[in-house]
Amino acid sequence: MLRCSTTTCSKRSFAPWAFLLLIAYLLGVMLPRRAQAAATLGVNSSSGTGCYTTIQSAIDAATSGDTITIAAGVYSEFIQISFNKPNLTLLGAGANATYLDGANAHPVLAVTGDATIRSVTIRNGQSGNGAGVWRI
Repeated sequence: MLRCSTTTCSKRSFAPWAFLLLIAYLLGVMLPRRAQAAATLGVNSSSGTGCYTTIQSAIDAATSGDTITIAAGVYSEFIQISFNKPNLTLLGAGANATYLDGANAHPVLAVTGDATIRSVTIRNGQSGNGAGVWRI
């Protein structure tokens, strides 16, 4: 049996390490990756204690399956949830506490994907094509 020296190395001592490296690489590439856990993002427009001050900015930062909690308050913005962010959940602080308001000037919500919206009141939307919730 040959041993490694400072100038030469036998093929026999190298082969087991190469085989183990190949196996480790293949396991890393071929094993299914764990799905990333869904995140919870917070919105609070009045006190600034949430991560986001608008619902749309939280939606833009979210990924599929995330939950966006919305603090009590009035949110006057046009909210769009697109098909490339499926299974988002918008969760308000209660229908008598969290208001998505169109201010009689614009639609409130346009959804082109799947979304769950709970514990909010949608009001005062304005549009020719669905003023409250517009499912495209």
